Amino acid sequence: MDDGYAWAAPPGFQFVVSNLVSNAVRAMKDSAARRLAIRGESKSGFVVLRFTDTGCGMDEATKARIFE
Repeated sequence: MDDGYAWAAPPGFQFVVSNLVSNAVRAMKDSAARRLAIRGESKSGFVVLRFTDTGCGMDEATKARIFE
């Protein structure tokens, strides 16, 4: 997605967060740091999810399938 945002209903959001964290734990070495931040936007009603890590990143083939 061009702007880096994805929109999801609550069940979809739960699915995305669960898979994101699960995949990160399996993919990264134990020494890599992971951080998940969730912030509610009261005026818009949206939630902002930011996930960062110190892992080595994904190759282009993996990036192309990230939202499957």
